[in-house]
Amino acid sequence: MSNVNVAVQRTTLPTSTGTHDVTISGFGTPKAAIFIYYRDTGTAGTPSEQDAHVGYGFTDGSNEYATYCDWKEGGSTHSSQRAQQGICAILDESAANKAEFNSWITDGVRLDVTNGSSLAGCHLDVIFFTGDDLSAAAGNMLVPGTTNQTRSVTGLSFQPNLVFFSTAGIGTATSEIKAVQSFGCAYDDGTTITQAYQSRGNMHNTKNLAFMRGGNGVCGQAFTTGTRWRQELTSFQSDGFTLTEQVGNAGSDVMGYLALSIGTVAAKIDSAYGTPTSTGNDTITTTFTPQFMLGVFSKEQTTSNISVNDSFSAEPFGHALIDGTQAIYNQIQIDNDNIAPASFRSSGTTKALRLFSDATGNATFNDQLLAEATFGSFSATGTVLNYTTVAGGGSGQRYYGWTLQIEEGAAGLQEVAGEAFGTAGSSGAPTAILMISSEAFGSAASSGDPEAITSVASSVMGAASSSGNPTAGAKVCASCQCIPTVRSSSTQSAVTVVAAGAYGTAGSSGAGAPVTSIESSVIGAAGSLGTPGFGGSRWIIPSKVFGSAASSGGGTAGLAALVSGSAMGMAGSTGNPSYQGGTVNLNLDLTLPSILSKAQVVVPSNFANILNTLGSVRQYAKSAKGISAQHPRTYKVPKGSRVYRVENYPLD
Repeated sequence: MSNVNVAVQRTTLPTSTGTHDVTISGFGTPKAAIFIYYRDTGTAGTPSEQDAHVGYGFTDGSNEYATYCDWKEGGSTHSSQRAQQGICAILDESAANKAEFNSWITDGVRLDVTNGSSLAGCHLDVIFFTGDDLSAAAGNMLVPGTTNQTRSVTGLSFQPNLVFFSTAGIGTATSEIKAVQSFGCAYDDGTTITQAYQSRGNMHNTKNLAFMRGGNGVCGQAFTTGTRWRQELTSFQSDGFTLTEQVGNAGSDVMGYLALSIGTVAAKIDSAYGTPTSTGNDTITTTFTPQFMLGVFSKEQTTSNISVNDSFSAEPFGHALIDGTQAIYNQIQIDNDNIAPASFRSSGTTKALRLFSDATGNATFNDQLLAEATFGSFSATGTVLNYTTVAGGGSGQRYYGWTLQIEEGAAGLQEVAGEAFGTAGSSGAPTAILMISSEAFGSAASSGDPEAITSVASSVMGAASSSGNPTAGAKVCASCQCIPTVRSSSTQSAVTVVAAGAYGTAGSSGAGAPVTSIESSVIGAAGSLGTPGFGGSRWIIPSKVFGSAASSGGGTAGLAALVSGSAMGMAGSTGNPSYQGGTVNLNLDLTLPSILSKAQVVVPSNFANILNTLGSVRQYAKSAKGISAQHPRTYKVPKGSRVYRVENYPLD
């Protein structure tokens, strides 16, 4: 499974100008973010009557785009304005007060906030995305412009499968009268494209609200009079996506977007999730365990796609954001046929939904609670909400909106106690593959030291005593790729039999048989099988076999014999041969077991001991980064990748 992580955070922007950081401890560096903006000067947890301001913003760290609209109290009608700009968040209709992307920082984002008007109660609910397998691109696009016309976004460096959209129903401009608030998304599971959106809007200085919602588009312009339009995502391409205008003639309106590839992580859009009619647990169903849920709610009581120009359903427009650690909710309430807007933000970290409306239909806001729920859990069948209030507007009523759930990504391995690697989230006692000290790899469920080396997947590392010196005659790793068990002793037993007698007999005073070939010609000059000519020239010797014993069938005296780390020295010698100059090309590879999906591997600081009888190791090399024997580092590597490759040792 792909590595993709999603998390949410709430922040209150400063009332002055300067930088502002939004972080989530331990999340890592984001790759993309969605900003849901609203103003609420009241007390968290309590709806309060006030001007309504709302907007959305997207960034990938290089590009950003934001939409904004408001409904202001006063007089007998809604006074409404809107704006769109290439920034992260617009705080007022002029966009003079704003939040712009500064940089990604550890665990979050740094924003440049301009608030010369000292606006209070400016809040952002932020959705962060990151992961090795996540790709992101933010931007803006012209809508197709006329019914049945298409327009594509191309040139992305990846094929997206999840895209978010927002529009205020204008071009890139500020202080435009009328208000439109629209937010939606589309997902491609490889077979089917699902999508959903919600939109409300009205003409300037009118009382009624238009409303659009459904599973037949990603964005729309809801208007009480004039042109309503809807855009449907009709295809994904290898470098982008295509929209088709299904209703209306939008002209030169612009939409902002955030295109993502979430790899093989699954997602599910429900374009018509309805609150239940009885209290208790209710599951927004999936076929996977989610890590994130986004809900966009209204007062609409039907599952049908809807587009009307005078609707009480449009009054609540709420957002639920859940990442498992916290659940947060915000809502902007606008009266239809009246003028009492209100704002709400949840308190605490468990409120998943508090859908409300104005019960009286007069110029004063009166809170009518329609549905309320806390977050229960992410289960194998979806997001579980615990409802304490349902059908607040009338018996049997259900209130519909759209939801998005994203599957939990691959949990990578993390370092435990310096030497051990276990599943992410463990606290010192890994339950997966464990590396114990720098010499041994094994399959373990605790942090204890094994008595002997065990197998890793199908690789055999030999039967060895706990001292690290293999027993003579034991099977040594001749075909797998692993680190032999070699400790600090420079004197070991003579050449050991490997596999089926391939290297002759050893342990005598020089009566060994000549070295023979395993697989292919492994030793000496081209065409030679054990009688190399050495005079300072380079030897190319595979990682499994080293040298020929000086007294076992030819070869130049003084050469080292090392068979997969099991035996060092030449037959008949003390086991500590001298080597007279030259260069040996040594390939030692460590490949992760196939059962791992991701790991961090530490190159042991005493790895040089493996080669101690060949002289001092002066240099390590790796395909991607240098590795120092004195300063080992930790690197993340994908499944099945070669962790390090050591070669070209100049020897003393």
